[in-house]
Amino acid sequence: MNAADEITVEAFLRKQISFIQISELIEKTVSSYKESLPLSLEGILEADQWARRRANGLIKGLS
Repeated sequence: MNAADEITVEAFLRKQISFIQISELIEKTVSSYKESLPLSLEGILEADQWARRRANGLIKGLS
């Protein structure tokens, strides 16, 4: 999910996570998505927001 990538790269640039953690956190975010794939614009936007919240939560959990 692009949203998870955006959040983790931003955290890396802010020195909140290491470079290696970018892919690890994206993998954790994507693998924890249990909903069916969104088929509408609304569904895509909801999945995007979910991924942003999940990635941010994972990053905060590292602190």
